[in-house]
Amino acid sequence: MFFNLTQNTKITLLADFFWNIGRSLPHAILQVFLLDKGYSLIDIAFIQMTFKTVCTILELPSGIVCDIFSRKKIYILSLIILAISFMIIGLLNQYFVAMVIAYGLYGVSQAFKSGTLDSELVIEYKNKNLNIKDYAIADNQVRSFSGILGGGIIGALLYSCIQEKLYLISSIMFLLSIIIASFFKPVSGCNNAKSINFNDIKRNFLSVLKFIFSSKITLNFVLLLFITTIFLQSFYQYWQVLYKSRCIPIKYFGMLYIMFQCCNIIGSFLFKNIKINKISITIILLLMPIIYAISFIKNNLVIFIFPCVILLFYIHYQYINILKKQLAPITNTSTFFSVLDSIESVFGIFTMLIIPGLMNFFDIIQSYGIIITTFSVLTIISYITFLKQLSNNKDCDSKHSIKAM
Repeated sequence: MFFNLTQNTKITLLADFFWNIGRSLPHAILQVFLLDKGYSLIDIAFIQMTFKTVCTILELPSGIVCDIFSRKKIYILSLIILAISFMIIGLLNQYFVAMVIAYGLYGVSQAFKSGTLDSELVIEYKNKNLNIKDYAIADNQVRSFSGILGGGIIGALLYSCIQEKLYLISSIMFLLSIIIASFFKPVSGCNNAKSINFNDIKRNFLSVLKFIFSSKITLNFVLLLFITTIFLQSFYQYWQVLYKSRCIPIKYFGMLYIMFQCCNIIGSFLFKNIKINKISITIILLLMPIIYAISFIKNNLVIFIFPCVILLFYIHYQYINILKKQLAPITNTSTFFSVLDSIESVFGIFTMLIIPGLMNFFDIIQSYGIIITTFSVLTIISYITFLKQLSNNKDCDSKHSIKAM
C-alpha cells in the first residue's frame, strides 16, 4: 500500500510519524501523571477543557488562514507551538496556571495543524483521481504504529525513569517532524498572501457554510460526528480511570495503550474487508453494548471486554474519517475541515463532562455502559438515514466524491 502513495503523502506520513510519537509519549500515563501531581479529576477536566476551548475558538480562523496562506508554513508553525507547550509541561507541571497555559498552547497547535498538509493531499488525490481510501488507511496505520511506539513502548518504559522529562524528549520529535515537513511540495496553488483580507475570509467561510448546509448528506454527517464524539472523548479521557478502578498497576498502562492501538489497526483491517451497508453497520454497533453488558456479570471482566468494544468502534471510526475526506470540496478545503473540526470541538467540550457527571450517580463501569448504549442506538438511526441519502440523493455524484466502501 505504501509503495503506491504519492511522494507528498510519504513525506506527510513520515512527518506525522515523528509528530505522533512525540505527542503520544505521555498518553499512556497522562491521567496518572496529572493525578500523581496532585490534580483532581475536576482540575484535569478544566485543563483539558482549556485545550478543547482554544481548539474551538481557533479551529475555524486557522483553516481560513490556511486556505489563504501557505498550509506548509502553518503546519510547521503548529509544531513549534506544540514544542513550547510540551516544554512548559515538562518544566513547570507543579503550577496549575502553567499547565492551563501549556494546554492552551497545545490547543493552538492542534487547531493550526488540522487542515494543513492533509488538505493538500486531499486536493492532490482528487485532482489526480486517486483513491483517497488508500491514503486514509495508510495515515491511520502510521498513527497507530507511532502511537504504539511512542505511548505504549517508549513512553511507558521511560516514565518510571524520567517522568516529566518525557515531555522534553517529545519536543525533539517535533523538531524532526519540522525538518521532514520542509521537503513537502504544495500542489494546491495557495495564494501565499502577505496580509489578511477580511473579504477573502468572509467569502471562504460563507462558501463552506453553503456547501455544508445545502446538502442533507453533509448535515447528516455532522450529526454522525456529534454522536461519535460522545463516545470518543469518553474513551480517550477516562479509560485510565476505568482500569485504575479495577486496581490495574500503573506499570501495565503502557501495555494497555498498545492494546488499544492494536484495536485500531485490527479495526482498520476489518474495515478494509467489510462492505459497509445498513446490515453490517447495525450488527457492529449492536454488538458494542451487548458485549459490554457481560462486564455487569462480574466487574473485573471489563478489563477484557472493553478492548473488544473499542475494536468495533474503530471499524465505525474508519468510515467517519474517510467520509470526511471524500466530502471535502477541492476549493476552500482547509476551511471545510476547520468548520467540521470546530463543530467537533464544541461537541467535545460538553461530552468531556459526561463521565464525571454520570459518576455522581453511577460507578465508572455503569457510566461507560450508558455512554456505549446511547452511542450505538443514536448512531444506528443516523447511519440508516445517512446511507439511504447516499443511495438516493441525485446530486451525490456531482457535489460529493463519495465512493463505495
